[in-house]
Amino acid sequence: TLPQVKRRQWYSLSDIASRISVALIAFLYAMLSHPFSFIHYTFLFNKIFSGPLKGVISALLLPFWPVLMFLNILIFNNNLSFLPMLNVEDEALESLQFFTNNLSWTASIIFDFSQEFSNYVGNFYILGVSESGLQTMYWDTEQTTKVFWRGQLERAGARIAREVARWDGQELTVGSRGVEEFPELLVKVADSCMGVGDLFLKRSRDFETTRDVERIFGEKYAGKPCLLIEF
Repeated sequence: TLPQVKRRQWYSLSDIASRISVALIAFLYAMLSHPFSFIHYTFLFNKIFSGPLKGVISALLLPFWPVLMFLNILIFNNNLSFLPMLNVEDEALESLQFFTNNLSWTASIIFDFSQEFSNYVGNFYILGVSESGLQTMYWDTEQTTKVFWRGQLERAGARIAREVARWDGQELTVGSRGVEEFPELLVKVADSCMGVGDLFLKRSRDFETTRDVERIFGEKYAGKPCLLIEF
């Protein structure tokens, strides 16, 4: 039987406070149990998102870093401070938010802190001191596209949508089963996220043969490596 979860109001002051308490316990445990690794991680995390100077300061002042992060948000309202470094337009920045913040001022400040602090602490447990892993939080590289992540999942024995073909930007390489066996297919741009560039293809409506699929890639995805997967 599934455990019974006590009902509560999401994003209430008490809910946000409970989230922060978990992150603070995780912070203290990491600092006490893996001090050198956590110092190294803290330096890398802040260096990637905010530059080497902040990386050094955060590592030197690690025990006080949660307080400094909170004061930074309280004084400058500088939540998610790494996002402006991406040089995106305001509209694109807004699209990264999953809901509208209608919280009170107090709850909003605490929520902003919980978001940034939980992100910082949680990824230590996920990534450790892997600089390449941290880099993917900021911006994917050629080594960390969907091809890389699907490979990781396959090696772990996860069930993922089968790859039908691969487009390198100029040429289509089809797997052993061919596209004709699948009633519906999905195009995924290898270096993209949040569904950007997705294209759903239905047999009889959009394609019949491999040549039809290749034509679609040539028209819509020239120069963009993609995966064609089952849907």
